[in-house]
Amino acid sequence: MRKAFGLTTMMAAALLAFVSSSAVAADSASTGRGVVVPADPTPGVFKCPGPGQYADIETGSQFFHVCTPDGRDLVYACPPETLFNQKILQCDWWYNVSNQVNADQIAYLLSKK
Repeated sequence: MRKAFGLTTMMAAALLAFVSSSAVAADSASTGRGVVVPADPTPGVFKCPGPGQYADIETGSQFFHVCTPDGRDLVYACPPETLFNQKILQCDWWYNVSNQVNADQIAYLLSKK
C-alpha cells in the first residue's frame, strides 16, 4: 500500500470523502451549527471599541477581532466546527457558543469602559 504524508491510500480517500462532504457549509443562522468553510468578514462593518478580543457577530462568531491599544484591528478565523466564545475569549465548539450571549457579553464589556 502506498503512503502519502504518512497516510495509506485508503485512509487518504476516506479523509478526502469526509472533507468533501463537510465542505457544504451549514447555515449557522438557521441550524445553529458551526460553518465548516467560514464566510469572509464584511470589511468595514466591525469597529474596534477599544483594546481586547471581540466576536464578529456579523459572521455568526466565525471570526474574531483582536483590537490593539494602538488601534489596529487584527482579524482571525476560528477553525472548522468552532465559533468564537466571548466568555472564554477563544474558539470553542459551535454547540457551546450563542451569538446572543456573545452580543450581550460585548455590550456588558463596553458598558464598563
